[in-house]
Parts: sequence; C-alpha cells; structure tokens
Amino acid sequence: MATAANEQSDQVPKDSNDNGRRNQVMVGDLPNTFLRVPTTEEIQDQMVKDSELARRIAQEEMSGYRQVRQPTRVVYTDRLFISVVEARLNKNYGMTRMDPFCCIRVNHTVYETETCHNGAKNPTWSRPISVMVSEPVDTVYLEIYDEGTISGNTKVAWTKITLPDSVKNGDTLDDWWPLSGGLGDEKEGKVHIIFSQKKYQQQLPAYNVTPNFPQLPPGTVTTAAAGLPVQQQPPVQPPPPSQPPAPIYTEEDIKQIKDLFPSNDEEVIKTVLEASRGNKNAAIDILLNMQ
Repeated sequence: MATAANEQSDQVPKDSNDNGRRNQVMVGDLPNTFLRVPTTEEIQDQMVKDSELARRIAQEEMSGYRQVRQPTRVVYTDRLFISVVEARLNKNYGMTRMDPFCCIRVNHTVYETETCHNGAKNPTWSRPISVMVSEPVDTVYLEIYDEGTISGNTKVAWTKITLPDSVKNGDTLDDWWPLSGGLGDEKEGKVHIIFSQKKYQQQLPAYNVTPNFPQLPPGTVTTAAAGLPVQQQPPVQPPPPSQPPAPIYTEEDIKQIKDLFPSNDEEVIKTVLEASRGNKNAAIDILLNMQ
C-alpha cells in the first residue's frame, strides 16, 4: 500500500505539468503567413523598411552626438579701431562739389570709408574701421579721393601717421594730422582721426568631434550595426603605365639620309628627323644649312 501511495503522489505533479503545457498552446486560427515562404517583392519591401529604420537610428545617434558639449579653447585677438571723423580741405578739385572718401592702408590691407556725397572741402564720415591685428602696426597710410562716376576716382590728399606705443597698450589717440597734396606738403588741409586698440577674448572649439557621415541615396544604404549588408566600393585600379611614343621615322629614313651626309653622326640625323617630325625633305634642308 505504501508503494501504491507513492505512485499516486508521483502522478499528481505529472498531470498538473501536462495541463500547464496545454494552457500554453495557442488555440484558434493560424495567421496567413504561418509557414509560408515570402515572395521576392515582400523581401525587397522588408529590406527597404529595414534600411529606413537603420537610417533613422543613425540620424538620431548623430544628432545626439552633435549635441554633446565640445571642449573649447580661449583665444585672445587684438583689434585696431580707426574712426576717420572729418577733414578740412583747402581746395575743391573739379567743377562740382567733391564726393570724398578715404582709403586706409594698414600693413598689407587697404580699407575704405563710405563716400561723403557733396562733402566738398568739409567731408565727414561715421563708419569706423575694425582691423584684426595679426602683426604689429607701426604706420597707417591715409589717402582721400574724390569719387568720380565718369573719369574715375581722383586722389586729393594723403598723409602718413606713426602710431605711438600708447595705442598698442590700450590708450585712445584722438588728434588732427596735416594733409599733403597738389598744394604742397602739409598744405592741403587736415584730417581728424581716432585710434584705439582693444584685446578681445574668443572661445573656439578645441577640436572637431563631429563625425563626417557620408550622404548616400535612400534604400541602398545600411549600417553594420543594424545587421544589414553594406555596399562595398570597388578598389581603384591604378592607371596603366604610359607607353613611349612611336618614332616618326624609320631606320630606312636614317640610312637614306646617312648616304647623303656620310660625315654626320646618326644621332645628329635622328635629332634632325625628330625636330622635323619625320619630314625627310625638311631634315635634308636643315642638314644642308649645317654644312
């Protein structure tokens, strides 16, 4: 009896396990795609969908990568500000009132002010000029022109200004300078200019951490991370070695000319034939002139 009780107790968990397995079996109609081989169109459509999914994932990863804060470096730059305020000229050149403007040369760069229309002998300007100083500025050259529409621009006056060290140290220089021109040295009038130099702090990225992803056509690009094939580029074949050009004369040509000019060396005859591009008559004329 003890044995029968043990067998009965062993059968209880077995029946319960069978019932649990039956409950896990899906009951009902099977889907239409069950055990069906997909067609070629369905495979291609699925590949396109997978490719678009991989593209969106790559774009999201790239956008998040670009939003990462990049390390920066601080760069200090010097800027020289030149404000040509006004000029007092002693003569109005031309039949009408002049339209003066200024050309300012700083090191190897030339800057221009706006044109003061009908400024005549008392032009004024309001636009300052900002110069990024990459090398020390010791001298500034200024020229005043009368803007012409038909005959071109005419130089009226000029001056040379030497900047003191105080401007380089951050001080402002506000003064008048004499102008030279057709009336003589420092007799054309004077010009009012303001100089100031300041140091600016600028933050630049320490290095470029944004990856450069190639732009590829849709439907043909996949990524290895998505488990899709990657289109391989064929290797670039090196160009074939260039063949030397064929001679434009023959050994028979050399022999015929050698019979006419036995004292000349064959190398000389070859050189003459190459110069005459294989024309035997022209080569014979050249050799005759060489005798």
